[in-house]
Amino acid sequence: MPEPDSRALLERFARDGSHDAFRAIVEQHVDIVYGAALRQVNGDAALAEDVTQQVFASLAAKARALPAGTVVAGWLYRHACYTGARAARTEKRRRLREQQHAIMKETHSPDDDAWSEIAPHLDDAIASLPPGDRDMVVLRFFSHQDFRTLGTAFGISDDTAQKRVSRALEKLRAFLSGRGVTGGAVAGLAVLLSTRAAPAAPVALNGSLAGNALGLAASGGVSSGVFMAAGWKWVAVTAGLAAAGVIVVQQRVIRTLQASSQSPETHIAMTAAPNAAKVAAVTPPAQTVSVEAILQRAAVLASQGGQAPPKDKAEIASLLERVPLESYPGALEIVLSLTDERARRRLAVDLLTRWAAPQPGAAWDFVRSRLTGRERAEALERILRTWAPDAPAVAARAVLEELSLMPVTVPPPPERQSLIATLFQGMGRAEGPDAWKMLGLLDGEDDRAAALAALIPAAGFPPDGPAGLWAALSTVPHSARQSLEAEFAALCLRTDIRAAAGWASTLSDAEAKSRAVSALGIAWMRREPGTALAWALETARPEQRASLTENLLGAWAARDLNAAGAWLNAQPPSADTDAARARMAAVAVTHDPESAMAWARSITDSTARAAAVDQTWKTWRAWDPQAAGPPRQ
Repeated sequence: MPEPDSRALLERFARDGSHDAFRAIVEQHVDIVYGAALRQVNGDAALAEDVTQQVFASLAAKARALPAGTVVAGWLYRHACYTGARAARTEKRRRLREQQHAIMKETHSPDDDAWSEIAPHLDDAIASLPPGDRDMVVLRFFSHQDFRTLGTAFGISDDTAQKRVSRALEKLRAFLSGRGVTGGAVAGLAVLLSTRAAPAAPVALNGSLAGNALGLAASGGVSSGVFMAAGWKWVAVTAGLAAAGVIVVQQRVIRTLQASSQSPETHIAMTAAPNAAKVAAVTPPAQTVSVEAILQRAAVLASQGGQAPPKDKAEIASLLERVPLESYPGALEIVLSLTDERARRRLAVDLLTRWAAPQPGAAWDFVRSRLTGRERAEALERILRTWAPDAPAVAARAVLEELSLMPVTVPPPPERQSLIATLFQGMGRAEGPDAWKMLGLLDGEDDRAAALAALIPAAGFPPDGPAGLWAALSTVPHSARQSLEAEFAALCLRTDIRAAAGWASTLSDAEAKSRAVSALGIAWMRREPGTALAWALETARPEQRASLTENLLGAWAARDLNAAGAWLNAQPPSADTDAARARMAAVAVTHDPESAMAWARSITDSTARAAAVDQTWKTWRAWDPQAAGPPRQ
């Protein structure tokens, strides 16, 4: 069924709540959504089914808010890719946590001593916090929620959530110090809470709990249960979600969602964990192997010269998957001590990439404390690719802190520019218009240029459209402005070039108008050269027309010499077209030397005409001496 019918069905569903209309939409597009989801989750069919359900649930929730003209298939495809990618990351994190109990370390870690000091007093310390701070700590370090999620749950900004967590940590450190816990253990409290306070429960227990709860819900014995644990009140919402598993949602989050346009049921459907059957199917390896032995074997494979064969790559990946999350700092210390540079680099990159998925902040802090130079910059960029889309505000603060330690030079160090570009590319893809607000955090012109080069293709226009983007371009160095103006024009061409041309025609600043007309004209020439050239010459200032005609006609001639020549032949000779005639003669001389000579002779300025005729004849003679004949004037 064609797309207009899909849109009509969606409008009918949004207006009347028609189940038949929505069922028809699902039938039309389920293959697109499932196929995209399957690719994003690396072929996991069960997880792809979950993602497909989430995508259509999101469509149902947002049907009334979608703008007119939305292409349903395109929206579903993009949402399937985004939801599938997030589901794949979530699944990876879950498996990493399960593997913490699959392997026992044979060597003693300093963290063991620190944890043995903290653990007996931890619950008392958390209980001593005010209820709000206690909730913050549990969500942040036990549930591993980012600051954006905390801000949403508590109705505050990301920055405020981070500050409250920091203050709560200071209170915990003070309490533990009062109990005699040593300074070294207290200093590492945040890392220990993240890695030790909520160890993965046995897989069999997860499966049995879910099964029992589903059975109770199916029997009608309970529709929602209230559980009290460490001062928390949780609601298990089971109605209508038996296929997705039991979802536990904090009442505070439910109240927040009820105040917004999104219902708790929709939120639960969008964030459902993998079903209980799939969790129960994962069986940890029975054999106990030390982290050192795993890394030793991986180093042997990674040290081989040249490109590692696929079999070795697969084995390295399998080995590193067996390193528990809590062992990553120690594992990286071992890797960084390797004498083989190839193995050191390969394994460090792989481990940091894996660590960045569940704990980007911890991975970031480790890199900053242990690596230097280009190796440090490359590692931070890898972490940012995961961190910036998931927690842009927190990642931005971390990058600004790192930038403050870098030298400010002209030209700027490539490491600095690359770090900024990676940050804004990730934020642009995840946040869209909101990412533009972060641009104000950068003071340097070169820094803003690097951010804009990444942000324009990733996020598109800022909320105030072409005018806002053009204003941002005025804050970068002149050396970077031309390439960014070309990006601006290309973006206008992809969206609405005629609307952008109308905006450029209204600019009052003469210099800004000249630059905008030139950039938009060159971009528009790719699609409608005749229309673009006519608009540019009509809009440009008189003193700009000669150079503009030369540049635009030269770009046209490079793609279609005959059409460009026909347009030029239709124009009367004038000072405005002299430079264009000389340019056309130079372009055409090896294809059509007679026409090239005619254009050179039609130049109105006698000095420019003599030079163009002489140069055209010399080029012609070098190419075909017999046809060129004697010198021409």
